[in-house]
Amino acid sequence: MAAAHLLAQHAVRAGQALLVEDDELDVRDVDEWIAESSSPYGKDFCPRKGRIPGAVWIEWYRMMKPTPTGPMFKSRAETLAECATIGVTPETPVIVYCFKGARASNTFVALEEAGIKNVGIYFGSWNEWSRDPSLPIEEGLPYPPRIAT
Repeated sequence: MAAAHLLAQHAVRAGQALLVEDDELDVRDVDEWIAESSSPYGKDFCPRKGRIPGAVWIEWYRMMKPTPTGPMFKSRAETLAECATIGVTPETPVIVYCFKGARASNTFVALEEAGIKNVGIYFGSWNEWSRDPSLPIEEGLPYPPRIAT
């Protein structure tokens, strides 16, 4: 069963409505993405490490830029350029998740401000998904290593 369908089913059980065709956008840190850590609170905070199968990864802070007054959201054009690196366009339906929603919320605002037309948040995020052993996970590097010939 496709991860998007499982995410939609799981979210509906949790009282959220999601579109099955959405792309899951994982905005956690790289050590969480490749399953070296389960959360920003510790390597083994959750019972399982990994990511939602088929999720696309971009760290949340890529939507931010430093300024003299502190971090600010990137401009619309800069955010769309970041999104383009992972194949997200203004027409791409996206569900954003992190560990518990804080980083996802930040990314949600950035994507909305940039004009991504259909953005949602999986509020339970990895904290919820990882605690349900019936849900699949992916671990390790998402792409096979390239072997030099």
